[in-house]
Amino acid sequence: MKKILYSNGDSFTFGMEILEPHSKTQDNKLLSYPIELSKLLNIGIIRNESYCGATNEFIFRKTIEHLLEMEASGINPKDVFVVVGWTSICRAEITALNLINNNGDRTIEELKKICNLDPEFQNFETFFINVGSRLLFKQNGKTQVNTAQPIIDFLVEYIWRDDLEYEKWFVQQEALTHFLNNKGYEYLMLNTTQKFDFNKFSDCIKNLMTFDSRYIDPINFSMHDWANEFYPNERMPHGHPTKKVHQKFAEYLYQYIIDNNIIKSHSYE
Repeated sequence: MKKILYSNGDSFTFGMEILEPHSKTQDNKLLSYPIELSKLLNIGIIRNESYCGATNEFIFRKTIEHLLEMEASGINPKDVFVVVGWTSICRAEITALNLINNNGDRTIEELKKICNLDPEFQNFETFFINVGSRLLFKQNGKTQVNTAQPIIDFLVEYIWRDDLEYEKWFVQQEALTHFLNNKGYEYLMLNTTQKFDFNKFSDCIKNLMTFDSRYIDPINFSMHDWANEFYPNERMPHGHPTKKVHQKFAEYLYQYIIDNNIIKSHSYE
């Protein structure tokens, strides 16, 4: 019987906007699909480490880091069920230190005390960057400047290329899969916002792609598309699923887990 459900992912796994439009408060997590799934599985302890705007690199490394910390504290991998919601490509994580020092008139510690900035800044002193990111800072205490745009322009020009991003994504999930298998974790992976575009992969990678049922069809499935197909009117202003969709998606995952025997030693009640 599993005792802990550990999850990691982006805003869809976090549960952004469940409570109200644009909401990123931690209370949204209490209604997210990992919580609803843990109830269906009768797993009493849930650890949802998702972040709004998280990158796949962040999800990859933090999942490994957290699970190793749990093992060091005496938790047996056989007692943990892992759920990973991979996010879209073309996202980046950057250090906040120089960005704030060069654009702001307050120290980082002062900003942490007075500003409700993104959680990754509060916890890791980094920022997640995607195409729609905005980082507003006052120059000389007056004009607000969107510091994210030059960063986005650089990333688009020199870093974000679909074939390279897809290869990184493939390598990360392959590495995490081997880590989980070697440690004895039972797990479920899925894509939340974006499906794999098979044609974007090199022939070498295509020949290596052998996913089993523990990764819900990454070529043809994503939570975003599933929600649009079955609950097209259940979206919040920023595009995130409503509470109802999270509940129904948890039910879908629960049945998928049973049908595919994902958790070998679990008692379903």
